[in-house]
Amino acid sequence: GSTHEPRLQQHRLVQAVVRDLIPASQQAAYRVFAHKLLATANPGDPLVPANWPMYEALVPHVLSSGAATDSEPAVRALVLGEARTLQLRGEYQSSLDLSTTAIDAWPAVLDETDRDMLLARRERGNALRGLSQFAEALQVDQEIYNAVLERHGPDHPDTLLCVGGLAADYRRSGNFTAARE
Repeated sequence: GSTHEPRLQQHRLVQAVVRDLIPASQQAAYRVFAHKLLATANPGDPLVPANWPMYEALVPHVLSSGAATDSEPAVRALVLGEARTLQLRGEYQSSLDLSTTAIDAWPAVLDETDRDMLLARRERGNALRGLSQFAEALQVDQEIYNAVLERHGPDHPDTLLCVGGLAADYRRSGNFTAARE
């Protein structure tokens, strides 16, 4: 590549052969190890443009490893950062797929109003809006807003975070009065 960072590349066929050689009884342990390795490479805040190249380099590995199904906090942070970065790059479908996979997997260990679940659902709503699926985005954002409002009340930071997405949904659907309220 154009950077001076060391990189290791392996042909997909070699990857598949190596993956097939791992006994089934050990595959889960290797997957967890791979997720931990990926999480240690998390560049940090996805809103910082200097971090985008690293997020871009990690995304194929995050997607192919199934990291979105991992419930470890550090892995969840990487998945959420990737979902956000994908949206910032206009890759709404990839962001939607990643956040949906996480939303489907994480309830085994997280409550629906847990901060990471909230952020994953927020990213899902943002991706749906980016794909011009406004009615579905409104439904997703309304559901999480109602749950967070009931749990934390109207002045909690998570409630305020959710209401921002809801306002964007109303604005995009042309309901400017509801968006302002």
